[in-house]
Amino acid sequence: MGCKLLKIMENWVIVLMFTFGVTSTVSAEEKNYYAKEGFYVGVMCPYNTVSGDFNGETALVAPDEIVIVPKVKSNYGWGVLLGRRSSRSALELSYLKSTHDGIFLGYKCKVNYNMVNVDFKSFFSADKPIQPYLLFGLCFPRLVVKDGSVDYFLNVGNATFKGIGLNIGGGLSYYLNPKASISLGVIYRWINYSSVESVGGGGSIEDGLKGNSLNFSATITFIF
Repeated sequence: MGCKLLKIMENWVIVLMFTFGVTSTVSAEEKNYYAKEGFYVGVMCPYNTVSGDFNGETALVAPDEIVIVPKVKSNYGWGVLLGRRSSRSALELSYLKSTHDGIFLGYKCKVNYNMVNVDFKSFFSADKPIQPYLLFGLCFPRLVVKDGSVDYFLNVGNATFKGIGLNIGGGLSYYLNPKASISLGVIYRWINYSSVESVGGGGSIEDGLKGNSLNFSATITFIF
């Protein structure tokens, strides 16, 4: 499952890069685009959720260890991003982080949620300050459950789940001027966690763990 999903991701990256390149070649003379073209940086306030197999009732059991899969409460976090804006599109790299409360069969724990995203945005009404957009991309999550694993000798350690996923969503960007914008967005992520690192060493997860989630964000960006 992991290999097939990784192949799909690679194909998406090629398609997104090609599409971004084609869109970037559109002449500015065809339309009076509002946003300035160029690289941009930004800060983000995401509201992250984790669902799917993370229900607080599942555990991964090996001959020499147990890894818990807690229910994760939604929470706000922070993020930074770097992108390249063209006339009607943008290619964006972002990093998100948030800390969550988790619970597994009455046992409370802390969960650190880290994620790298590579997203392509296509803007509508690009000649106006208010620009709706659609988003497609890839995500690379790293979810750390503190003291989430125990081995045969009762040694306790963190459980770190790693995977890959698809992003699809949209939002609305309001350009205060051609160089600065405020955006509100929503993204649904299809995530498959294919491996875990734990006190006993961990390894691949048979059939994977689903971590699908609906996420919201507010973003401020500045174009160079």
